[in-house]
Amino acid sequence: MYSIDTPNGCIAAPRRVKSRPAAARGAEDPAVGQEVESIETLDLELHGRPCSTAAFLLRGDANVLIETGPASSLPVLLPQLRARVERLDWILVTHIHLDHAGAVGALARHYREAKVGVHPRGVRHLADPSRLWAGAKAVYGVETERLWGALEPISPERLVPLADGERIELGDRLIEAIHTPGHARHHLALHDPASGDLFAGDALGIQHPAATVVRPTTPPSEFDLARALDSAERIRALGPERIWLTHFGRGQGGVEELCAAAAAALRRWSERAEALLAEGADEEAALVALREAAAEWEAAMPGEARATVEATNSVALNLAGIAQAAARRATADQGCQDEPRRTRWVKG
Repeated sequence: MYSIDTPNGCIAAPRRVKSRPAAARGAEDPAVGQEVESIETLDLELHGRPCSTAAFLLRGDANVLIETGPASSLPVLLPQLRARVERLDWILVTHIHLDHAGAVGALARHYREAKVGVHPRGVRHLADPSRLWAGAKAVYGVETERLWGALEPISPERLVPLADGERIELGDRLIEAIHTPGHARHHLALHDPASGDLFAGDALGIQHPAATVVRPTTPPSEFDLARALDSAERIRALGPERIWLTHFGRGQGGVEELCAAAAAALRRWSERAEALLAEGADEEAALVALREAAAEWEAAMPGEARATVEATNSVALNLAGIAQAAARRATADQGCQDEPRRTRWVKG
């Protein structure tokens, strides 16, 4: 293992971890008895911030990249990849939000032999990203391309829809897709049952390396609290040995503690935001109050780390997603099929 610790607790160099041999875990999988190669955390320095967003490189009989970050991070990601591997066999993404999969089309162009694995709901959007781009433009306007880079389509024959429980055989390892909705309907985690490594995407929120505090990620337009809690419990019940978070790196503390902290944070944020809405707070007042609550909950997080977390997933974005989820539930409770009102709380 090698790493360079910076004052804010970030990993300045890619972090390499040697997984425990599969035989030691007693798993009945093809990889049993073989050493699992290293996992490297590649810092994508999203929007210039270290320890914001990661990709994970798995080297072995097949080279696998998990997550790509946005296309705007390609100048950071590509040199790291080229210094380590000549080819990629698979590119896997936990979901198609731009900070996780925005560069997948460009990477597929650079690594033409790579297959691309994604949740079945995400396949058509990677083949034709026009709707993804339109959604981003609706939020970020003229800043969209500067923030996220351009989206490139992928040939449909290279896209592999990953059903729940589907396994990708990679010679010395396998990766299992675990559907984990809540953050988004098309979210999945990626589990190596032999080594015990699980890549959680956004299912367990954000945890900066400088702190154990977890901030949930509850964005518009598909956040669902009940499903998010079920997904956190499903991950816990799998019993992974290590959890890897796209925001950011190897999870701090034990797996049980991290899953419990993620579930508690989901409940805490949702309960507080929904209480503000129930009290009739307007947009500005609700946002101010939730920011104050977040400052209290995250008081143990160093200032620079908290600034990175806020830049990665803002309080305003979380409030917008919780508000939309509450509106959908209210509509369903009333037996009404009308689309709930869209909130504007997505930019702050």
